[in-house]
Amino acid sequence: MGDSKRTTVEQTLIKRPVILFEDKLGISAGYEGIWQRLLLQTGFGGIEVYRRNIYQRMGKKVQLLIRNGNRKAPGFNPDPKVKRAVGEWVQSQVEAVNPGLLLVMDPAMFWIFNGDWDQATPDNLRGGVYNYNGIPAVIMVGISAWHNKKREKDIARLNDGFTDQDDWEEEHGGDETDSETTDVWIEPLSIPYGRFILSSDLQKARRVYRYHNKR
Repeated sequence: MGDSKRTTVEQTLIKRPVILFEDKLGISAGYEGIWQRLLLQTGFGGIEVYRRNIYQRMGKKVQLLIRNGNRKAPGFNPDPKVKRAVGEWVQSQVEAVNPGLLLVMDPAMFWIFNGDWDQATPDNLRGGVYNYNGIPAVIMVGISAWHNKKREKDIARLNDGFTDQDDWEEEHGGDETDSETTDVWIEPLSIPYGRFILSSDLQKARRVYRYHNKR
């Protein structure tokens, strides 16, 4: 009887899908096997995980990330028009899927959970659990954190095939602060113990998913 009840609960849990909002790098072919193993190892096997990438939709039309001050990594664009476009796109994806959990790797969306530009970084927000219109959201580091060193492949994928920032700026007709470009130079995230952090974030996300979808 007890086993039957546990099975029923688990079947109910896996009915609601998950949305992963990727960063610009996304889960490229080189990371597909790593990502699938992470999902299996952290208890997401059998749960539908929809991947969404806003850069593929509007990255050439809208400047989603900006640089400011001494901060090394770019952050979300605080322009109200850009935030509105991002917010509407996120809402449209949530309405289409009706997920039981959001996984968020993309800094362009961090303002939804923390509006302070200086604070809304992967280092500060990762592992945090937030509420998006009644749906739990867990902030994660990007998949490139799996590697201890930045890979040229990832740098090229993030920057239109360029691996040198000077060459990238020359191609774009100026540096990344130029108002005519809708992009910024981005380097892949590389942090100590990245593999452990990715796994830990997903383990936490699985616990959050179980808790919120038992109701």
